[in-house]
Amino acid sequence: MRPLITRRHALAGLVVTSLAGGRAARADEPKRLIGVIEEDPPFFNPAVSSGISSFVAGAPCYSALTRLSLDGKIGGDLAESFEISPDGLTYTFKLRPNIVWHDGHAFSAEDVKFSLGQVNSKLHPYHGAMNAIAAFEAPDANTFILRLKHPQASLISTLGNFSGCILPRHIWEGKDAARDPHNKQPIGTGPFKFVEYVRATIFSTNGTTNTSCPTRRASTS
Repeated sequence: MRPLITRRHALAGLVVTSLAGGRAARADEPKRLIGVIEEDPPFFNPAVSSGISSFVAGAPCYSALTRLSLDGKIGGDLAESFEISPDGLTYTFKLRPNIVWHDGHAFSAEDVKFSLGQVNSKLHPYHGAMNAIAAFEAPDANTFILRLKHPQASLISTLGNFSGCILPRHIWEGKDAARDPHNKQPIGTGPFKFVEYVRATIFSTNGTTNTSCPTRRASTS
């Protein structure tokens, strides 16, 4: 009987081979991280897709209000801090200042209001917890508020990168988020900036120099 080779075994073999055959990089050389995903991604927009290939390719280019740390705690990403009212009906996020999109446009609470209100909460397959939201408010550029119909304990984790990636309003407003060409030209605020895409061959990003989100600075390029 032929041995069963799983995807895990195949990937482990690739890693071992690359480590065994690769030379040591000099300190002044750019660092590269090369990965393999299961399919050619249909698009790179994790705000509207739960597909693994789309998320793995696109998520590094984007940020969300919150993020899950390695020790399993939910902290801020685009949000510098956040507060949930005692009754669980009001979520107030103080956004980090001076964040810019990869195309140079300034990021603000209006982007969060647009993305969560018009895209994520309507199109993402795991938007269920967002159904509890009654209103999306942006009283100023660095403050975003959610008002709920009823308490929803899972909402804060839903606002993380898997289903809560924030899209730029100046790019996406008035567009069909499920079909627009920008789905393959991601512009975000994440630690990696989109460089090029060659179908079935290359999806390339560079580490950004945008350090406004210190929790997600890129260390490779």
